[in-house]
Amino acid sequence: VIYITIGDRKKAKRLLSRLLSINPNNINALNNLGVLYMEEGDLNRAEGIFRRVLELDPSNRIALINLGLVLKRMGKLDEAKKVFQRGYELYSKDYHFPLNLGIIYYSEGDMELAYYYFNDAYEKLPKDLKSSDIGFFLKKLVERY
Repeated sequence: VIYITIGDRKKAKRLLSRLLSINPNNINALNNLGVLYMEEGDLNRAEGIFRRVLELDPSNRIALINLGLVLKRMGKLDEAKKVFQRGYELYSKDYHFPLNLGIIYYSEGDMELAYYYFNDAYEKLPKDLKSSDIGFFLKKLVERY
C-alpha cells in the first residue's frame, strides 16, 4: 500500500503478488492490486480481481465501488448500475453509490433519476466534502433541477 502511495507501482505489484502467493484470498491485497490495474488502464484484469473479491466477500464495499467504476469505464453501464445499486442497498449511508448512479443516469439522459441520486448523494456527503468541489457541484446540480 505504501508503494502505491509513493508511486512505485512495480514494487507494489511485487509485494501484493508475494502476499497473494502466501494467501490468495487476501481481500486487502486483491483490492489494492485491482486498484493498481484500474489506474493503469488494465480494466479487464481489474474487473476480474474485483469480481474475485466479491466471490470471497459479496458485500465488500471497496470492491463494489471499484467494480462499478471499472464497468462504467468499460462502457458496461447496465452492469455498472446493477453493482452500484447493490452497494446502494447494502450501504445506505454511503454517498459513492448514489453519486455514481447519478452520473450514469445523467450520461444516459435520465434527468429525473440523475437528480434523485445526485440529491441523495449530496445529503450523504460528509460535512468536509459538502464544502469541496464535489459538494459544490452536487449542490448546484440539485438546485438546478
